[in-house]
Amino acid sequence: MPVELVIATFENGPDKAAEYLHQYTSKMDPSIYGIITASAVGRHENDKVTEKHYAPHQHDARWGTITGAAIGLLLGPAGLIAGGAIGAVTGAVLHHNRGAQIPNKLEKKIEKGIEPNSSTLIAYVDQRTEGKFAHALELLDGQVDHEVVPDLEPPDWDA
Repeated sequence: MPVELVIATFENGPDKAAEYLHQYTSKMDPSIYGIITASAVGRHENDKVTEKHYAPHQHDARWGTITGAAIGLLLGPAGLIAGGAIGAVTGAVLHHNRGAQIPNKLEKKIEKGIEPNSSTLIAYVDQRTEGKFAHALELLDGQVDHEVVPDLEPPDWDA
């Protein structure tokens, strides 16, 4: 499935990309922007590198637990075992279907190019959102590049 790879660089501090990532994944519904997975990488003045990651599957265990608890409540004591099993399956299925993450190779390549006191946000976005996330980051004074790639693999920029 083709996805949009969005890379936004912010020169106004090593934590800006992480702040924006938090804003778009915690304070807003990330599905509006089609965020599949994202990472923020910042480089401080002392050359220290920090990373923050976002993947929707972080919430899959919670949904599995909620599903299991609901079944347990409905079926009573006998439902505890069934609820636990169904909850575990629910969490696993959600995780399997959405378990994408930014490839380490891409993250490390971008990390090498980050200037001190700046940060970069890397995201794979559902291409059906038609550039909404890239546009939102541009409004935050980010230098944004985005392109459609065939899947969740990093593009071969060395070729």
